[in-house]
Amino acid sequence: MAYDAARFEPVEPVEAQVDGISMTGLVARVAQPRAIVLAVHGGASRAGYFHGSSHPDQSLLRLAAQLGFTAVALDQPGYAGSAGLVDGWSLDERADLVARALAELAGDTGAGVVVVAHSQGSQVATHLSARSADVIGLELSGTGLERYDRSVPVVDVAERASRGRRRIFETIWGDPALYPDGALDREHTRPTATPPSAREDAQTWPSCFPEIAARITVPVRITVAEHERFWQSSPQSQARIAALFTAAPRVQTAVQLGAPHNISLSSAARAYHLHVLAFAEECVLWARRSGRSDDAVRAHARI
Repeated sequence: MAYDAARFEPVEPVEAQVDGISMTGLVARVAQPRAIVLAVHGGASRAGYFHGSSHPDQSLLRLAAQLGFTAVALDQPGYAGSAGLVDGWSLDERADLVARALAELAGDTGAGVVVVAHSQGSQVATHLSARSADVIGLELSGTGLERYDRSVPVVDVAERASRGRRRIFETIWGDPALYPDGALDREHTRPTATPPSAREDAQTWPSCFPEIAARITVPVRITVAEHERFWQSSPQSQARIAALFTAAPRVQTAVQLGAPHNISLSSAARAYHLHVLAFAEECVLWARRSGRSDDAVRAHARI
């Protein structure tokens, strides 16, 4: 029987208006949350990446709520309702838009915000984490400093047909056997137009990553998929990325077994999300011990 994600509450669509810009997404709310989990999707995707429709085990949002976290997945600036409205905006400006949308939607933040980002979403997420006192932890997956195969172009998904569609698809999605039955045929694999700013970010990210990473002052976790084929993922590559976070109190690296680049849509999604939420719990402990959770509450009250 086909899995119907709508049957599994408490995930619901949300929308925030920030200076006339519509920021849409999905939320799973709980009373008195331990913290907020803010999920930021990658390129050519949407917030539904974190609430997979093929199997209930794929949903980070649903699992987070079960474990006491309010979880919010926002459509990135430039996607969905904000398409065409943030062209030319810097990453800092787009990160500020996300922060303001979250402040409107989240309510009680608990100990603070743990940001979970995939692939191109890591760029906005890292800028947000460097500038917001709300943030108490940062989890990144599907990102890096060097591409696995430099001959694979970074292009809009809609351009695949003219520039080696099958090769790019296989690079991003990997072996279909790594996903639940039917996952690659469902709506979340259909191309979503990538805004110009995201394509520009993809080209400049390896050179910008070191500077912004050095400004992160919260715990960081970096996950590499075992079957990653877009970014270099050797132990040496992982160590180089971890070394960028010079101001972070703790940096972890991990390899997610059985996972391709799109971890949260794969059969390894539940295992990955459990690791992410264990990290979120550690961030809550760190924030309370360090006083960061008090800072987050004060900062949220000022927004």
